[in-house]
Amino acid sequence: MKRNVLLTLALSSLLIAGCGENKETSIEEISSSQESTPIVESTTEKIESSVESTSNQEETKVFPDDMYEKDIEPEDRSYYYTDVTSHSTSSDAISKAYLEKYRSDDVLVENVSYGELYVNGKLQDSISDSFNKTQDEVYYLFYGNNKARVVDRAGGIAFSIPSTTIIKPNYDYSKYRTQYMTDDYCLTVSVEDSNIYGTWTTYRNEWLTRNIISDGTDESTSNINNFFKNNNLSYTRAPQKNRSLLDGYEIEIASILINDNDNIEFPYYNIGIVRKPNAIKEFTFFVMKSKSDMSQEFDSILSSYTTFVGYGNKKLRKTLNLEVPTYYSEETQKYYKKLMEQDYTEWGIFNYSMTSAQSNTFKIQLTNDTYQSKMGYKFNIMPTYTHTGDGTGTSHDFPLEDAKTLAGGNGFNNKPVLQFTLQYTANNNLSSFGYIPMFDIYRGKFDDYFKKMARDMKTYGRPILFRLNNEMNSDWCSYSGIVSLCDPDIFSATWERMAKIFIDEGCDNVLFIFNPTGKTFPYCSWGEDLCYLPSERYVQILGLTVYEYNNYIGKDPTPFMDLYENLYDKNSPTWINYPAIISEFGCGAGGDATGDAYRNVDSQANWVKEMFEGLNYWREDYDFISQIKGAVWFNANDYSNDGKVSNLLVIDVNKNAKTIASFKEGLVETQERIDKDLKVEIE
Repeated sequence: MKRNVLLTLALSSLLIAGCGENKETSIEEISSSQESTPIVESTTEKIESSVESTSNQEETKVFPDDMYEKDIEPEDRSYYYTDVTSHSTSSDAISKAYLEKYRSDDVLVENVSYGELYVNGKLQDSISDSFNKTQDEVYYLFYGNNKARVVDRAGGIAFSIPSTTIIKPNYDYSKYRTQYMTDDYCLTVSVEDSNIYGTWTTYRNEWLTRNIISDGTDESTSNINNFFKNNNLSYTRAPQKNRSLLDGYEIEIASILINDNDNIEFPYYNIGIVRKPNAIKEFTFFVMKSKSDMSQEFDSILSSYTTFVGYGNKKLRKTLNLEVPTYYSEETQKYYKKLMEQDYTEWGIFNYSMTSAQSNTFKIQLTNDTYQSKMGYKFNIMPTYTHTGDGTGTSHDFPLEDAKTLAGGNGFNNKPVLQFTLQYTANNNLSSFGYIPMFDIYRGKFDDYFKKMARDMKTYGRPILFRLNNEMNSDWCSYSGIVSLCDPDIFSATWERMAKIFIDEGCDNVLFIFNPTGKTFPYCSWGEDLCYLPSERYVQILGLTVYEYNNYIGKDPTPFMDLYENLYDKNSPTWINYPAIISEFGCGAGGDATGDAYRNVDSQANWVKEMFEGLNYWREDYDFISQIKGAVWFNANDYSNDGKVSNLLVIDVNKNAKTIASFKEGLVETQERIDKDLKVEIE
């Protein structure tokens, strides 16, 4: 569900976590006169680690040689030519493959000289190959005179694009979108049918064009004008909606320029929605970015659009190959290796964020000590959040001193490992029409900010679980696609820009976590999680997040095992080689926005108990459990606009005593697994 925004804070000075939300835990909710249970003494209490932070030496390797990242080899595309006319396909093969239903007047069959066939994402040796089956995913590219006809057989669509050179298609995540790139432009295409509303207008206004085309109301027009002004964007032509460009279709177009674009390869955007006038769900979405204004070429692409009865299956086929960065410190390598090999789930709990001013140090220590005592377990992960600010003096730095005081763990020294979440937002994700840092990060204006953060993180020295821009596949974050010109590539480009700066600054202790939300908002293919994925070499851990708010009346919560097995199935086979951390999650106990605040405390306690039964005992029966190496309970509430608790996630040590008991019981088993593993490590 879409989360409500909390407008009231218990402590306004805190940088509180959660995309699109401010969440707070008060000490009153935690403190209790109830007798505390001492933390169970464990093997971790008795171990003095011999693992020290070391400067990385080239010969220091913890993993097998074949696990380390390789130099990127040039893509083997022997068929790639700068001049299309230098390669050809037999006319007989073209006439057989270029079926009548695929053709258009701008790419005539007699003018096609060259063709490519892709089956299940792979280029075939010949376009005449006829072995592909009806269930296969098939794409054709037919090259004519300065245009190529693209045929998406499974999607049932065809269109023509400029082709003065060979086009480089990207079918890695074709279940969600396809891309076609030349030196001059990149075109992204998605076939959509996920509107859950009963009308097109609601979906369009809320989930698609919110930040690019006004819905005609004064409020919408004002919002978009403010958004463009705040982020230095401009229209290159007025937005249009017409039915004359393509017979039988209504087309909406927005043409936008990212100004101040010296560091941006493709600053010109043309965004188009093609649908039949009465269609509620089905439409095709085009986003074309280019070096120069290609509005006329974009209109030509849309006017060439045709449909046919498609067949074939679009599936996720790509499996990411996990590679260890060669620049990692020995200590970071050892922690990463431990994380991948451990057969248990380590735990953390979020209550308050660290600050550069150390204003929350006491509260964080107090609340953590309280929960550790009540649950009889010492947390292995210390989570915190911060955001970039606007980069002009109000930015928020890495909390170096707090990290040293409250975390400082390396996986072996009986201290919690820091999980640091950074969000590209100037206002804690509270406004989608104000200034958002994404475009200035894209422009390179945050480079100095990232350089300082990298140096501070290197100074910290210990391994860091670095969760960057969580829940990006949403509509409530300042870095989501819907506020970035419906182009998730801006997200991945800004991620890579920052990661490269970290490497250049010698930051050798950061493990990057890619953490989408389990269910994509808005409901669309172009905004699915994998569309945001940066280069594999800048991601080391998969982050998982699915909440069970449990604020219903007369309805049981969805079990943990069901939620996370469904998420595993969604992620397969892409992430099967990666360790995963549930970097933020929880199960609620009700909420006074819809009735008695604590009406569901019993079902919450049962949910937690069943969760531990899965994590601790059923590992061999559920593939996804063995992938989960850590979990962080998000111990802060969601609030409605009137100040009422909408999702009660804070575990009160008195009112949620049964939940505390479920945690305590489950964590005893977790600790036994940890102790066993550490004993083996010592030996």
